[in-house]
Amino acid sequence: QHSTSSLFTTLVLLAQNPLSGQVLADHDIYVRILSCLELPQAPSTIVMPVFDLFDTLIDIHTEDPTLTLLPSMAHKILPYFVPAKAKLLGSGNHSKALKDPYMGRRLRILAAIAQLSSDPEQSTMLLDLIVPVLSISKPLPPTLQKPLLDIVCNRLPQVPKPQTYIIAVTRLFQTLSHRDARNSLLGLVHSLIPNMPQLLPIATLLDDLNAYMTSDIESPDYSRRLQAMARIEKEGYSRFETLQLRFMVCNYMFFLHDDDQSFRTAAADALCAIIRSGSSDGSKEEEET
Repeated sequence: QHSTSSLFTTLVLLAQNPLSGQVLADHDIYVRILSCLELPQAPSTIVMPVFDLFDTLIDIHTEDPTLTLLPSMAHKILPYFVPAKAKLLGSGNHSKALKDPYMGRRLRILAAIAQLSSDPEQSTMLLDLIVPVLSISKPLPPTLQKPLLDIVCNRLPQVPKPQTYIIAVTRLFQTLSHRDARNSLLGLVHSLIPNMPQLLPIATLLDDLNAYMTSDIESPDYSRRLQAMARIEKEGYSRFETLQLRFMVCNYMFFLHDDDQSFRTAAADALCAIIRSGSSDGSKEEEET
């Protein structure tokens, strides 16, 4: 019987007083309050309170999986965040976004929403939200890497047109440093091949460029990586499509920060070779590449 305005007021009060673990039996009431709201029509002042409350409920859902309304709430809450993308994820101000202490928390919540909803439209919304972060060229803090990967690796294969986001994904090869993160990216490339066959010729090459020693899984296999570089150069950069070269360039840009000086030099030489190959015969297509 309450008006929408009253429900929003209640929501704000709940969000400002996070729920405690001692009242698990009452949590379903709060989930019902959120699930009955027409969130896309909510006032902009409610964005962060909604976010705060949803964050609390996600933590509770981990302890009490019987909160069956949480997935439906995720389905309703995600469209509401899209207009607030600039506020939630820093928009185009990359330096500010990386310094935001709440960025990791917000991405973690979006990753939780991704696990609660498998709808293709929801997947598209999630990816649209994180594209600004994917486009950051600076190395990403570890706290941002896992939730980003959880969203990208779980949701990108589900969208109708993964090509829309693939260029932003190539940047992750330049910004993600942890071995597990890079292995997840390699797995993502292989999973996209059925919808993007142009990735097939470079999937194995990317595996080799990011190879680690079998005897010491934390140590890069420089021999295998250098052999892959040599094989790519021997085959000729001009035979690769623009998207394929993007993957290589982003990997080589990442390698410029490697601890091994000779490997850094090899990466720099490879980048110079790509530039030379793009201007060798003056063709418009290669110059754009």
